[in-house]
Amino acid sequence: MNIKLINTSRAIVKDAINIGELLYSLENICGDDGIEIEDAEDWYIYDEAKYVLATFYEYGHIRNMWLLGEDGDLNEAKKEVQALKRFIKKYKFVIEKETI
Repeated sequence: MNIKLINTSRAIVKDAINIGELLYSLENICGDDGIEIEDAEDWYIYDEAKYVLATFYEYGHIRNMWLLGEDGDLNEAKKEVQALKRFIKKYKFVIEKETI
């Protein structure tokens, strides 16, 4: 993976890039959309975090296999899931407040 340093003062971006699977996903979708991660709107990052978390519970998805211990380190998968849950909980009120 080609990781570039992201310089931002936005807390949501700082938190997002510290979650490996969320960073990976954001790099892909932001690249597809032609934007930088640090320029993505808060709701965009939040929605992607919810999607990434959902894939851990989606039968047949590689992340689900990882969480079941079939592909990779089970403990690392659990850490990713917990980090995503904390991220979503932390930003849920902020995002919902912005969209009202």
